[in-house]
Amino acid sequence: MAAAAHYSIENNVQVARVDVQRAMLNFNTEASLYKCKQHLMTGFSNLLFIIPLIENTKGHTSTLMVADQTLV
Repeated sequence: MAAAAHYSIENNVQVARVDVQRAMLNFNTEASLYKCKQHLMTGFSNLLFIIPLIENTKGHTSTLMVADQTLV
């Protein structure tokens, strides 16, 4: 299942907000966050951080913020 990424420049850092099906992620465990990071690494050469944001009220998607340190 592919995730759609929308790119923008914020504070001189390339940020991609990636909406992912909730079934793919579980932010309650370090292992799941690691799996998510590995999944996203394929699209970013220098992954700096991943921050889970608030899920929508329906609970169907989760949003991650991914920054590419090449522009930092």
